[in-house]
Amino acid sequence: MGGVKKGKSSSKSKSSKSSKDSKPKDLKQAQPTQDEPTNQVPPQERVALVRPYWETLSHEQRVDLLTLDVEFLHQRAVEVTTKTQKQLAAEEAEAER
Repeated sequence: MGGVKKGKSSSKSKSSKSSKDSKPKDLKQAQPTQDEPTNQVPPQERVALVRPYWETLSHEQRVDLLTLDVEFLHQRAVEVTTKTQKQLAAEEAEAER
């Protein structure tokens, strides 16, 4: 069962070829979007800040604050999707250059 063994030199030549053919990837740093605050307060501190105000509200006021309009959510989802699709199309167009 004397199969052909590959030496280290053959594996090195493959890796050197693949590194020549590969293009360097553009690494973009994550930029905060408008939806994400740049300075986030830890959850425990946020609760401590909000709790006194929250406890002064009636049940109806709390429900009103926690209720979201489905149509608003749908519109926002469409906006975000459209923006993302445009951004991807622009990145693809630039990558083709």
